[in-house]
Amino acid sequence: MKGTNMKRTRRTLALAAGVLAALGVIIWAQDTAAGSLTGTLHVTANVVGACDNLEVEDVHFPDFSGEEVTATGTISVSCTDGASHLIRLDDGQNWHPLGAGGLAGTRHMHGPNGELLAYQLYKDSAHTDTWGGDCVPGVLGCALNFRPQGLLAVGNSAAQAFPVHGRVFGGPTPTNGFYEDVVNIQVDF
Repeated sequence: MKGTNMKRTRRTLALAAGVLAALGVIIWAQDTAAGSLTGTLHVTANVVGACDNLEVEDVHFPDFSGEEVTATGTISVSCTDGASHLIRLDDGQNWHPLGAGGLAGTRHMHGPNGELLAYQLYKDSAHTDTWGGDCVPGVLGCALNFRPQGLLAVGNSAAQAFPVHGRVFGGPTPTNGFYEDVVNIQVDF
């Protein structure tokens, strides 16, 4: 028992000596400092415009039998608040420079036996503002070029939905069957 108490006492003394030594170093450091300097640290960040979460609801036209038909799809994208972005649609796989779409050219869906069905995509429900991607709105060269422009928008940090209005032009009915085209979307920000 005497040996156990002795060990405890030695441990307690060693612990006390360690604490006092540490306090002595702290006290010594405070007493020997010759002065101090102060300054500031600037913390900055640059938030850049960014877009993500591109979602698409396709344009599915109803059955066509020679009369004009329309349909609407949607392009949704999320961009940071205040981020300008340009949504471009290419001409699809079967574009022709002139046709039912006038000076803007005409997109076509490809069907059986290589037949084509003319259609166009628009930014407005009145079908007057063709949705393209070759030109940036507000650029002088675009105003002089009759190519369709992309849609210029500003982000608000939430998903924004932009309707894509489609129209199949009335006219002769091509061969019965399924017609389709693929239009690529590009969002520049």
